[in-house]
Amino acid sequence: MYYAEKLAEWLVHLKYEDIPADVVEKAKACIYDWVCITIYGADSPWSKALLDIVRETGGREESTILVHRDLLPCAHAAMVNAVMALSYDLSDTYPKVELHPSCSVIASALAVGEREDVTGADLITSVVGGYEVITRVAAAMNRRPESFTAVRGFEANSIFPPFGAVAGAGKLLNLKEEEMANAFGLAGGSMGAATIEYLLDGNWTYRWNSGRAALNGILNALMAKRGFVGPHAVFEGHWDDKGRYGVISALAGNMMYRDSLVEGLGDVWNIKEMAFKYYGCCHYNQGYLDGIVKLMKEYGFAAEDVEEITACVPHFALFLGVPREVKVKPKNLTIAQWSLPFVLATVLADGHLLDPREQLSDKRLTDPGMLKLTEKVKIERDRELDKTFMEEGIFKSPLKVRLKNGKDYEITSTCKGFSHNPLTEEETDHKFDALTSGVHNEEKRAQIKRELKNLEEIKSISALIRNW
Repeated sequence: MYYAEKLAEWLVHLKYEDIPADVVEKAKACIYDWVCITIYGADSPWSKALLDIVRETGGREESTILVHRDLLPCAHAAMVNAVMALSYDLSDTYPKVELHPSCSVIASALAVGEREDVTGADLITSVVGGYEVITRVAAAMNRRPESFTAVRGFEANSIFPPFGAVAGAGKLLNLKEEEMANAFGLAGGSMGAATIEYLLDGNWTYRWNSGRAALNGILNALMAKRGFVGPHAVFEGHWDDKGRYGVISALAGNMMYRDSLVEGLGDVWNIKEMAFKYYGCCHYNQGYLDGIVKLMKEYGFAAEDVEEITACVPHFALFLGVPREVKVKPKNLTIAQWSLPFVLATVLADGHLLDPREQLSDKRLTDPGMLKLTEKVKIERDRELDKTFMEEGIFKSPLKVRLKNGKDYEITSTCKGFSHNPLTEEETDHKFDALTSGVHNEEKRAQIKRELKNLEEIKSISALIRNW
């Protein structure tokens, strides 16, 4: 059997009852997180641009665009919701391969689930399946230090998400094994090749990646259900034993990790490793921001007391601080989210970064006080951090703070929201409230949170979504 066929066999036969209780809870946590970040991203400029297009296009009323409440064809609704979810970089993260699965996987599953009016348990099952597929596909070809996306400048979230989206959608469309294998093959043709140029110019492709994946994932699943044939050897190829014409060899250049596609399938659940952001910016910034918050709480200093901050970063994450002229004066929100100097200055001034839409607005980016504070942040390279990351899988975030009174403080935190520094239930609920309070009142938020925390008991996803 080809790898796509093995994945299809597992996914088609996956039942809610087969999923361990802790995996179910993690999937529910991913959906809970996705809902609040999607609501928060409803009015982003990139979301509204796509919303205008799908409104002009029209079509069958199948699935809901959150907040706006438009009913549109499920693929279009998923596309807009996915872009909304990635609007302010608050999405979940699969640390091993720098991936944000929820944006496209949950957007696709929820849209199809609403169209098919499935149960909450069905939705959870499809999300678990989607996460397992997308993380395994990514791990099969994009592990450090061989990570081809980092080496060649591709954006991982433009390449792998179609596989997770088609898995989630295909599961809820009840694809048969042959159809699901075809769908995976078609997803191979939907992989993107966007670059990480947005780090320097702030272009909108980063946001679009999730929307395109959700759109194509559903289309590929629908195509497969109608008999459209895709290559079953999409991953490994069948020309020779070197993987020629398969996507793994084509992109990664070797087949070293190909067995990651199916190893432990049904026993090892990658979704359990998902991390949740607490700050609206690149996940590599999270530990430094957590560190400055902890120091401020412990020693009671404020932004005006700080003389200088030094953050040590691994070589592979130098992009957080260079080119310095770009990072200390970011021209737009996207550049700011990948600027460690600016987000550190923001959290130093505000104590949080759960409203990036306002905190990283054009007005804030040109504020003289903020720019002066940003200049106080220095970035230093420490190659030992690369070694630690490779050996332990932990992104350590050393921070030194010198105050104007001559006192020095140091801390080494790790990425907030990751397995070694997880969010508490209180922090998770605070994030939900902070991101949705501009749309829903306290009573409505409490209702939505209650429904999501008991999602397996929901009998109609359509009724659930349309009541939000």
